[in-house]
Amino acid sequence: MTMTTPTNSRKVTRPGLAAALALMLPLIGVSSVTLADDIKLSGFWINEVTISDITGGMVVYTTSTGAEVRQALSKVEGIRLTADPKLAQAQEAFEANDYAKALPLLESVYGSAKTKWLKSWSGSMLIKAYDKNNKAVRAVKLFVELAEDGTDPLLLANPPVESLQAANDKAKKEIADILEGKSARMKNEDVATALRAMYTLAGGGATRPGAADAVNTVLENAANNADLPDKPAIPMPIELAKDTQNSRDPAFRAVYLGNFEEALKLANEQLVAATPRLSFYLYLKGMAQLGLAEKSGNIDGYKDAGLSFMRVVIYFGKSRTAWIAPSLVEAGYVHLKINRPDIAKTLFDQARNLVDNESEPDYAKRLDKLIEQASTAPGS
Repeated sequence: MTMTTPTNSRKVTRPGLAAALALMLPLIGVSSVTLADDIKLSGFWINEVTISDITGGMVVYTTSTGAEVRQALSKVEGIRLTADPKLAQAQEAFEANDYAKALPLLESVYGSAKTKWLKSWSGSMLIKAYDKNNKAVRAVKLFVELAEDGTDPLLLANPPVESLQAANDKAKKEIADILEGKSARMKNEDVATALRAMYTLAGGGATRPGAADAVNTVLENAANNADLPDKPAIPMPIELAKDTQNSRDPAFRAVYLGNFEEALKLANEQLVAATPRLSFYLYLKGMAQLGLAEKSGNIDGYKDAGLSFMRVVIYFGKSRTAWIAPSLVEAGYVHLKINRPDIAKTLFDQARNLVDNESEPDYAKRLDKLIEQASTAPGS
């Protein structure tokens, strides 16, 4: 969500240099680099970067100022190319969960890709589009193609098991034939496990050693990486859920889906482990406690949640973490529930400067209603 959030991204305003670089590359013998309009990292877009590789779990790109950057692939949420606007259109379709619209766009991008990194990136998206459109055979064929081509394993972390499980017997037999012996040839164990699991799900090698474990691992990962519903079980900023690092976190998913007891357990485990994402898990702990309090009506539960939210505000107030604004909102909500509208209004007023109406319209409307409640409540 677009709250006042720290980011290493910035809008680059030197299109001339980027364009000149694109023209010069063929002259200096660098033909495997593609000009990209934007790369989306942890919810923010960086303009005009030149991507040269995806390898070792990293995306390698050059900014328009000439600086080379290596960014974790897990933080990359989107790429839009000047050379092929269909990738941007597919990205938009993905964000709207419109995989039918995305499929032909990605087939076009993948078919015309000239660089390995673009082949890998668009191919991984195309696998998901095939999977969501119940085209299991095509999805598995492409998965194998990318695996054999040495695609970064992170791009193959989500094998197409959804469509595979729903496939008919004829399709499963074809898939089993495609996958026969493939896992043994893979150097990366995660990719080999995915191939082994798909082969087993297709009806092949179910009695082989490790087959059941492979299936369990892949299905568990698939559940953890499945698309979240459009709306969370408890009010929270939707934009934060679009951040891949958040949406794949088990504690975050548990809060989002309303599994509050599980979320509280998972958040506490991370906090005990001295996680570097302390503000994130404190916020999740507060949300889990709040969800439980909403169900039970226990006043002490609200107070516990309020303490977790206020720890984020007090300990990280100067860091401008993304979790400050929602923690202020929920801390204010807690104070409304415990009949302290005066404190609630103060917290809401602080949050109002940080919540963006355009990126989080529903959350902003909720905050406005809470501010009105706090302003008109007795004792405010």
